[in-house]
Amino acid sequence: MSGISESDKDRLNRLPLDEVMRNNGYESMDENKSRRYKLYRCPFHGDKDPSFRVDLSPGHGKTYCGTYCYACKGRNGDASYGAIQLQQRLLEKDGLPHEFLDACRKLARDFHIVLEGNDYNSYWRRQCRRTHVDAQDEIRF
Repeated sequence: MSGISESDKDRLNRLPLDEVMRNNGYESMDENKSRRYKLYRCPFHGDKDPSFRVDLSPGHGKTYCGTYCYACKGRNGDASYGAIQLQQRLLEKDGLPHEFLDACRKLARDFHIVLEGNDYNSYWRRQCRRTHVDAQDEIRF
């Protein structure tokens, strides 16, 4: 159970991937404004030239946008790919917590989106309870 409603997942996954990249500190290296994609230096390997393509709109028959690195020759997405998975990978690369809810929380904060659902709130209660239990264990000798 992910703790976020399907409508919130869909809304987060439809966020523009170029804005997700920008919010994580990556600048587009592509000056051509008429393309359907932007080029970046690949955040997942050492790259001097822009080789990481970020689609600005979903491809034919796809629900969400995707990415492709020409240097890696690896496709990072498919029909179910969206902003949440890209954010998870960027968090993981930076050595930050990169669970599904961590990525959702960062996207919601960056794009000023209020997430709904009782499961999301119960996630926070579980985290607080877990922190409280850990603190109690440290106090006992």
